[in-house]
Amino acid sequence: MKRKEIKFRERNELILATAEKLIKKIGYADFKMSDLSDEVDIAKGTLYLHYKSKEILVYNLIAPKMSSLLEQLKDLNIKKMSFDDKFRTLIQVLFDSSFFNFVVLSFPNMGELFKEDKGEEISFIQSAIIDCITQIIDEGKRSLIKNHIPSRFLALQVMQVQDPIIYNELVLKGDMAHQDFIDYTCYQLLFGMKGEI
Repeated sequence: MKRKEIKFRERNELILATAEKLIKKIGYADFKMSDLSDEVDIAKGTLYLHYKSKEILVYNLIAPKMSSLLEQLKDLNIKKMSFDDKFRTLIQVLFDSSFFNFVVLSFPNMGELFKEDKGEEISFIQSAIIDCITQIIDEGKRSLIKNHIPSRFLALQVMQVQDPIIYNELVLKGDMAHQDFIDYTCYQLLFGMKGEI
């Protein structure tokens, strides 16, 4: 690899790492490319050689985190374990993922992610994540879940509990522990899916 390419890659890694820190600190809405160029100490033109817009930059932060989460869910899908254990693991993985941790600290409204440039690509990964969750729920329906609610609906409800507003209110601003939030979420969702409400 040429020296110029190595320098470009190293600068790109620095840009992404610094952007993530800034977004976590000040939030997506207040994040500006000029803040990033100042923080990294590069000209705005150089920054725009790497990323043409704030949205494309953020996509390059989010997409790998979502892809990593997707791979974890695919691995979970093939594991042999009871439905309750698999579902609890699913919820734990969702809330411990780098994707959730980035989103919860940066995006008060997660819907913003899917309106921006590259929204189609993000939505594609999100759809694959929902498919994995649906497969886990289908597995539970074959053994434990005795209700008529469609699996895809239940999978979307599982995704809904990742809404940063709820987590922020109860855990970050409130006095609920992270693990308690996960445990209560598992209990509530399992209880509802098994038709015991």
